[in-house]
Amino acid sequence: MENKQPGRPSNSHPGIANDGGMDVYIINDKQGSTFHFPLNPLDEIAIKTQKNFQTYDMYQLGEMDFHKYGEKIEEISFKVILPDDYREGFNRTMDLKPAYQYVDELKEYIKQKEAVRLIITTMPFNNLVFIASVDTSIKAGMENCRFLNLRFRTHRDLKIKSIDTSKNKVNKGLNKTDRPNTKTEYTTHKIKKGDLLWNIAKKTLGKGSRWTEIHALNKDVIKNPHRIPIGTVIKIPKK
Repeated sequence: MENKQPGRPSNSHPGIANDGGMDVYIINDKQGSTFHFPLNPLDEIAIKTQKNFQTYDMYQLGEMDFHKYGEKIEEISFKVILPDDYREGFNRTMDLKPAYQYVDELKEYIKQKEAVRLIITTMPFNNLVFIASVDTSIKAGMENCRFLNLRFRTHRDLKIKSIDTSKNKVNKGLNKTDRPNTKTEYTTHKIKKGDLLWNIAKKTLGKGSRWTEIHALNKDVIKNPHRIPIGTVIKIPKK
């Protein structure tokens, strides 16, 4: 049995409207706001993944590619219409604002330094991103609507590894600091009806945005973080 929760997301967390259809959200933790696109993307959602390499023009050989370490930033792009009124069967939300207000809100998201969370329910896609660009156009006869072309770049944390340069470890045996840690680094939680990783993280870890830590610790039992079978026992990292 799957934990399915139909309906629109609450204002307290970026819940997913789970009625079987696609929904696209931008969750802005800095402003505490949820941007729910009133219509789904047109045509397609494009995800661009590239290999990281450097190209050199070699004498008498022409171009040659050399592998570089690390990964290139993944890009997501799609086109969408911001409508001027509600249309039954098309709109994903009834809480419509004037199209220009949606555009102004997206422009504010671009200005801030913090990443936002892009959620596309049926893919599923749920990652921190930066809004790289928002191209807006208006068509004759539909002056109150806005046609947008959006491009996102996935967020990546800067992780710097520290190197142990001490030369004092003469004894090859295990001292107290070298002994493996056998203490349990997590607690457990049994999924019940109505549970969302966001709510569990907020209750146990203090922040709903830390749900990704719970997901990372339970990838062996959680196949889809938005649809977890009731009764599943998951690990919760300690604070």
